[in-house]
Amino acid sequence: MKILRLMALASVMVLGGPGCADDAHPGSPDTDGTDQPGIDDPHDVDTPAAAERFVQGPDIAFVTDVATGLNWLASSPAVPLDWSDASDFCASLDMRLPTIGELAVLFEPTPAGDCALSSAFSGACDAHWTSDKTKNVSVYAYILDPTLRELSDRHQNQTATTRCVADARIGPAPVDGASVLVAGKRWMRHSPAVSVFHQAAIDSCDALCFDGSCDWRLPTRDELVTLTLLAGDACAMPDALTGPCSSYWSSTMNTHLAAYQVDFEAGAVEPNVLDAWAHFRCIEGLTP
Repeated sequence: MKILRLMALASVMVLGGPGCADDAHPGSPDTDGTDQPGIDDPHDVDTPAAAERFVQGPDIAFVTDVATGLNWLASSPAVPLDWSDASDFCASLDMRLPTIGELAVLFEPTPAGDCALSSAFSGACDAHWTSDKTKNVSVYAYILDPTLRELSDRHQNQTATTRCVADARIGPAPVDGASVLVAGKRWMRHSPAVSVFHQAAIDSCDALCFDGSCDWRLPTRDELVTLTLLAGDACAMPDALTGPCSSYWSSTMNTHLAAYQVDFEAGAVEPNVLDAWAHFRCIEGLTP
């Protein structure tokens, strides 16, 4: 186990060594409260931002997620359906079941035991079907529970809540507070309030179009460690970021069976097997 305090040597690279004046490279005017010295914030350059992320469409049955551009069924059927019937129901509306990543991004930070779905949505707040099937046993599919904040699998003949999504008809637009610039890189401000296995975290970030960008990925171990340089009082995570103070997946592999996690509560970096569960937070840009 590596203690994060020992990683503070990286601060010279990230925050600048002696003689680096904060205003050496002035950034753009701060319009979202996230500017840092010497960093130009692309979200501050004449980019309009929506005041609200979820907007009710002309038909009250639908909600548009402005940050992703996806259109969602605002409510869920009052009856649970098995996976096949749920898929058929969504298809009848020219919609589909969401992927793990699409559904997870809807989960917002809420007190434990409360529904993590935005108040823009109604219907059951229990296990929701995703379109993703398990790879080892094809008769199982993954479900996400916005109350328990859990990802698990369920036999497709069993039932769960159905929430349909339609492919984006508009591009992902910037939304106030959806992402934030920390240590020179843009991060999702709110981490999805659910733990997932490693490949699901990678796939969720790789496929993400969010807050005006489709260039998101899972951060490296060192990028996560960099966040600890700006640790808050109660957690090794910067105060600018919200989400569970817990273990987060990185894209950095330890072996072919394990990848590194950064535990912001324990202050540690350690590998874990790929089918273990952890939180994730996407970062924008190419892998360094």
